[in-house]
Amino acid sequence: MSSLDPAQSTPEQRLEAVAPGYLAQVRRATEDLAAPSGSDQVSAWIGALEHLSIPVEAPVRSRRRGGRLVKVALTRALAHRTTQISDHLLATGRAFANLAAVLDQRTTQAEQEVRGAREELARLRERIVALERARR
Repeated sequence: MSSLDPAQSTPEQRLEAVAPGYLAQVRRATEDLAAPSGSDQVSAWIGALEHLSIPVEAPVRSRRRGGRLVKVALTRALAHRTTQISDHLLATGRAFANLAAVLDQRTTQAEQEVRGAREELARLRERIVALERARR
């Protein structure tokens, strides 16, 4: 066969010829690392981020005479900025929760599509086998 002839095998077959068992090993490892989609853990994590709150109040009790006044003054001076930072952190957490929900939904959808494609591939393989038998 010359280098100009089209390839007669699939990429999977060529990989199997070069590195036997490698593709199966990669597929097993990928399945082992797959995150559980639609699981209670993912839902609980998303829910925790959605309801997260960061308290910005600081304790102002003090045993020292002027301590309370200083703490109250510092708390009031920093309250606006602390609240802004807290709001930004909460918005980031909620954005990550939304992202996680979308990714979880898309992962579930992709898994369903892959399952359907595998079933279709199995049906096509069976049909090919049946046609080859009928041709003989």
